Amino acid sequence: MEILISTLEAEGFFKIGGIGDYVSGLSKVLSNEDNFNVKVIMPKFKSIDDENLEFLTSVHMENNSNYADELFNFNLYKSNLANVEFFFIDNEHYFSDEDAYVGESVYLRFVFFSKAIVETIKHLNWNIDVIHLNDKPDGLLPLICKANLSKVPKFILTIHSIYYAGHFKIKNEDIDLFNSYLGFKWKEKYVCFLKESIINSDKLVTVGISNAEDIQTPEKGFYLDKYIIENGGVTGILNGINYDIYPRFDDFDKFLKNKRKAKLTLQKKFNLEVGENIPLFMFCGRLSGKQKGCHYLLGIMDYLMENNYQFILLGDGPRYRKEFRQCSNDYPNFIACIEHNEDLAQQLYEASDILLMPSLCEPNGLSQIIAMYYGTVPIVHNVGGLKDTVIDYSKYPDGNGFKFYNYELEDFLNAVNEALETFINKEKWTQVVKNCYNEDYSWEKMVNPYIEIYNNLMEG
Repeated sequence: MEILISTLEAEGFFKIGGIGDYVSGLSKVLSNEDNFNVKVIMPKFKSIDDENLEFLTSVHMENNSNYADELFNFNLYKSNLANVEFFFIDNEHYFSDEDAYVGESVYLRFVFFSKAIVETIKHLNWNIDVIHLNDKPDGLLPLICKANLSKVPKFILTIHSIYYAGHFKIKNEDIDLFNSYLGFKWKEKYVCFLKESIINSDKLVTVGISNAEDIQTPEKGFYLDKYIIENGGVTGILNGINYDIYPRFDDFDKFLKNKRKAKLTLQKKFNLEVGENIPLFMFCGRLSGKQKGCHYLLGIMDYLMENNYQFILLGDGPRYRKEFRQCSNDYPNFIACIEHNEDLAQQLYEASDILLMPSLCEPNGLSQIIAMYYGTVPIVHNVGGLKDTVIDYSKYPDGNGFKFYNYELEDFLNAVNEALETFINKEKWTQVVKNCYNEDYSWEKMVNPYIEIYNNLMEG
């Protein structure tokens, strides 16, 4: 079976968030299965190192207009990662910056990307059976395929975040170019990319069991729930992680010893007081408003700092940079690293005691899974993928974290205090850490539902 995964990001080349981990992890395990030939196609953003890529060809798309050729032509590159072929569309006009999902007239970037995928399929004579879409960027790809390919593949859509659906009003000056990429006339002034891919895909998947239930309700479906239901509903499958990129000791005692050593090293690195018994909190994620609960992190900051606890935050995004930088200036025990840094993220997961993840909504979440793998105990809101993956130690002896159930600041703080009370009891804390350590969210375990879906699509 020939499978093409479309994405704007993939871990190992260019990554902004969880989709990058998802694509690289899923494609790797699928490529190890018999009868699956997996390709990944994505833009070549400027931060992707040319030395790791092989130039294939230049593609000249048909341009029946007076637009500049730079709006239609692109170069194709190729690379291999973990036995998976990755293909890169290089167009400096659309992919010269790294704001992959945002920007003025970003809808033109998205529709150009989809058109370029179709042209790549034709140019390289690919015989694709299934195209796997991811969120909004390739939302019009099924329609463009139907208008431009003699053999139309099946489509599976993974909804990572229904919150960012890609609603745009098309500018008058953009509509002709927009239609040129489509290959037909778009009759509306507005476009919702995720809506179009929901309507035109053969199978819908989302990255969490609880999230599948949530997004089929008006409250959390953001008006797209009715289209999901009309298309047969959505299947929830938990994300896996690629453990190959997260080394750790297989022996728990050695692992625990190394974790303690990593904590002391990290404290020294950031000029924090060095001490094994000082609770070290972490946060790793996009600073994207209430979705990630950044306002609740600020809400408990005084409490954490007054008690001389330590807190390192790593992340970037459109919101809260100023507030967290100010906290870093005000409190010597709070470190704000406003950046995207994979190496530092791994150090934090490995060394910290507690992950704070007070997300308002979280379709699946990878931070809590990576944290548990490294014995860093998560404190989470009981929602979406956090509900699916975290077991409350205050209620169950096999718990691997702590939860708050009502989305209130006081409830979040109560969960923090429950974790701190357990932290003081080293025997209990070691048990929680061990429960985390024993969890298995490897892609090898999570891939079987996808294999079944692909097979069913071809048989249908």
